[in-house]
Amino acid sequence: MKFVIAADPFDDRNGGVIALHLLCHRLSEAGETALLWPSQPLLQAWRNPRRYLGWARYLLTGQRRRYRRGPFPNRLATRRDLDGAVVVYPEIVAGNPLGARHVVRWLLHRPGFHSGRVDYGADDLFFHYQDAFHDPALGDRRNRLALSWWNDEYRRWNYGERSGSCYLVKKGRGRPIVHDLRDSTLIDALSSREKAELFNSTAYFYTYDLHTMYARYAAFCGCIPIVVPQPGLAREQWTPHETERYGIAYGEEDIGWAVATRDRLLHQLTLDRAAEDAMLRSFVRTCQARFG
Repeated sequence: MKFVIAADPFDDRNGGVIALHLLCHRLSEAGETALLWPSQPLLQAWRNPRRYLGWARYLLTGQRRRYRRGPFPNRLATRRDLDGAVVVYPEIVAGNPLGARHVVRWLLHRPGFHSGRVDYGADDLFFHYQDAFHDPALGDRRNRLALSWWNDEYRRWNYGERSGSCYLVKKGRGRPIVHDLRDSTLIDALSSREKAELFNSTAYFYTYDLHTMYARYAAFCGCIPIVVPQPGLAREQWTPHETERYGIAYGEEDIGWAVATRDRLLHQLTLDRAAEDAMLRSFVRTCQARFG
């Protein structure tokens, strides 16, 4: 079975893009045939009345050669590769612009969160990254596929004094900023190196994005990550599994928990990789059963 994954160019500041590139890489590592399809021109083509004008422009201008693949040796798909392939779209892609017979929709966030538009096929097979993104109307709760990539820039080198804070908005845009902004730096647009430096110099990291890998990165750098609670959303509703909360505070009153469980985080990452491999095998089996 061949998998073609629609993904924007690699960007280590974008968790969804990282997940798509990582899926391609992990499938290839597992012996599957997996390829990337650049989704930016794909979306442009879908919006254009001629549908494929954006893709043709992409090819003719040489942008395909400049497509960023990041740290993974993934290959790009051609139109010939689409024949009979399972095409994986993230939840932000509307419709089926590649005209694939077999479609997997990977919910990397709640449907419609980014675009306000939900346009999926009746025969799509759905997987979700986190339980929080699962929609009972769209698929089986057991179809969970979570993959994580550890950027080794995020490591601790400061064991001395710290001061101030930094914060992330990202998918929490529109939420009121409630923490003390004095000596606090917004990190949304910063590079990985700049974020790592702040995580090593500041005492606290506030995130208004409820689901971000940066919380774990901050903990690994010795900074205390604090997820700013969403009103009406209890801790167990935010993240039902206790092991996924190691090293992270849900609100300032949870700081003691974050500090006490920080050492468990590294061990949990080892267990997470084994769980991710099991989810990936289940993903392949489910696709084979549905489309094979």
